[in-house]
Amino acid sequence: NKESKDDEIPLHQQNRSLPQTTTNTTTNNNNRMRVLWPPIGPAVASAGKWGAESAAKSPLLSIALSMTLWPAAMVTTFVGAPILATDYVLQKGYDAASDTPFIANVEKGAANLFSVGKLYFLCGKLVLRQGWRVGERQIERRGGVGAVAQELGGMAVDRALHPIETVGMAWGGGQG
Repeated sequence: NKESKDDEIPLHQQNRSLPQTTTNTTTNNNNRMRVLWPPIGPAVASAGKWGAESAAKSPLLSIALSMTLWPAAMVTTFVGAPILATDYVLQKGYDAASDTPFIANVEKGAANLFSVGKLYFLCGKLVLRQGWRVGERQIERRGGVGAVAQELGGMAVDRALHPIETVGMAWGGGQG
């Protein structure tokens, strides 16, 4: 009876413990990370498709925009075409060489570096939060912000009235 209920549940809901793949920045084998940016061509193609669909929805606006923006379109075409061609060549070359040991080692190194960077970011966040909490407790322990400000003001006036001691403390590391 229980087996028949499990058969009715779709497979993607049964295996919730399986790791989910997110984007194409990492590959499933050997913890590698793609070092080259994603291809530009598909993004440009989807933007062009969106522009054509939008132009079909409001043709008067698209005619007005094309009449005013044609110089920008020409410059973009002359500058963008070599960029797209170069990107295509680099992407194809990278994909062809992605199984070589050199690229595999570079991708593994990038994945490890990314993991270390995430660790540093999370540790920094933790230190900032904990430091903020400790600082708030210390301020409250000393009587609040007003009391701390008065104490700092008093120390500043004292140091201004005794400049020789202040220089001695600064020179000797606070032991004056």
